[in-house]
Amino acid sequence: MPSFAYLDGGSASVLIGAIVAGLAGVAVFFRSLWNRIRHPFGGSSTDDAEDIDSEVDLTDDGADAGSLPTVDQA
Repeated sequence: MPSFAYLDGGSASVLIGAIVAGLAGVAVFFRSLWNRIRHPFGGSSTDDAEDIDSEVDLTDDGADAGSLPTVDQA
């Protein structure tokens, strides 16, 4: 008996999505494995990025002090 199977657009999109998700999962696995190997030898578990908090300027320059409440007014 002949088979009448076919792949429509939805099936192809699910197949491509599964392949992309699988590749992303493999990449995360190997990155996690690399961090576990590197950590005992003195390497940090994250990339050597600068601390984000050091880049934020929280000082009030007084340009529009009347428009927003400050900590002193609250």
